[in-house]
Amino acid sequence: METGKIYRLCGCDNVSHYISKTEDDTACSHTKEEYVKQRTRTYREKNIEQINARAYGRVTCECGEEVQRGKILRHKRSTKHKKKMAAKVILKFLRSKK
Repeated sequence: METGKIYRLCGCDNVSHYISKTEDDTACSHTKEEYVKQRTRTYREKNIEQINARAYGRVTCECGEEVQRGKILRHKRSTKHKKKMAAKVILKFLRSKK
């Protein structure tokens, strides 16, 4: 690299591949989009177990039902959830009356 010029990564996998800021983006055959896709793909391949554990992990809803983490909002819109929450409110009200 020449001194006095500002360089940046071109976006390809080759870390030592820098291009001048004054050069056109077409100077490199790689695009930033390809670089991001490749980086995302390698991250997913490395961490697939952790990603799946988080996405498909089980959580307990406030109504007491155990559902998948990714489907908690869908569950909260269901009639099953609404009925359980209504029953909890009624029970709480009755207990406070005593």
